[in-house]
Amino acid sequence: MVLGGLSACGDTGVSAPSFGESASAQSPAAGASGGGVVPMAHLSPCPMIPDTVNIHTQADLDAFDSLDCFTVERHLFVQNTSDIVDLSPLHGLRSVGGYIGIADNTDLKYVKLPNLEKTGEGLVLEGNHALRKISAPALRYVKGNLHIFNNQSLKSVSFDWLISVGEDMIFAGNNALMSLELPKLTTIMGQFIFEHSERFKYLCLPNLVAVNGDFTVHFNPGLKSIIAPVLTTIWGDLTIERNARLQLLELDCLQWVTGDVVIIYNHMLPECSVDSTVAGIAHIGGDVITSDNYAVCPDVRPTARELGCTKCETNICVGDRCDDRWDRKCRDKCDGKKCDDYQKPPCKRGDCESDENGDYPVPA
Repeated sequence: MVLGGLSACGDTGVSAPSFGESASAQSPAAGASGGGVVPMAHLSPCPMIPDTVNIHTQADLDAFDSLDCFTVERHLFVQNTSDIVDLSPLHGLRSVGGYIGIADNTDLKYVKLPNLEKTGEGLVLEGNHALRKISAPALRYVKGNLHIFNNQSLKSVSFDWLISVGEDMIFAGNNALMSLELPKLTTIMGQFIFEHSERFKYLCLPNLVAVNGDFTVHFNPGLKSIIAPVLTTIWGDLTIERNARLQLLELDCLQWVTGDVVIIYNHMLPECSVDSTVAGIAHIGGDVITSDNYAVCPDVRPTARELGCTKCETNICVGDRCDDRWDRKCRDKCDGKKCDDYQKPPCKRGDCESDENGDYPVPA
């Protein structure tokens, strides 16, 4: 049975989990004097640190630098620090059984967790106002929530191998954000929310197939394009609202929305594009509300590349789906058939063939 997503935090509802200390929490430094955490490193090539780890100072953090591989049984919290600039001593971290919480660190600029592969309950980064970059290139699964919000200097987020998020995925209030890399993300088992990011221009989700809750993108004044070319199912509401510069909404494979479809107050998004998107959804379980978008319909839909997004290509085979509701461009990535700049008769599903040079469309 597919479970609905939980409500989120920040501007969207419920707050993040409390980062209070465990009564038995200890760092490797503490373990050296009374808990036995550091000696475990001599017993195993990849020791597990029991219970919850709390890091409050650079000295706490440096105690991990000698560990090339380790896991944490429960939670790992880095919070309320004033002397930590980066988390490089956590280079050996492989997994955490509970939450990773990184919050309210005044001087933290870089979060790179190069060997982290999974978290058991979630990953939260909140209120780190000097933070510029987040990178977890080996992270494949977040079994709980992934929340990144109110990091006012954050410019870049990359999760190069992230495949699945077990609950909600939320980006909110990261006003300096310019780059978000989620090239492998396929499923979100809760809701997806992207909101209140002033400078962000291109939301690219090239391999996202299903969202098991609401899909919400709203209040992003700089956003130009939303591209999720193989998203087929939203088990909640679809809301695209008040993105003042949005010009391209590419949801060409979307077939099922359990709840409402609300696309409103996107003043540069052509209403005919909105109508086309809605018409292509086979099942909508709730209401359809579309209004106050751009009234003029251009002759051709702008491409992501034309808007400045140069890389947002899916590597998922989409079967015989080779259609373009704008009668401009379609591709079948499974067998190489394509139609480019072909308007009459329009490209339709499964009827595109190339000539021998692959340059001109020929009706099937």
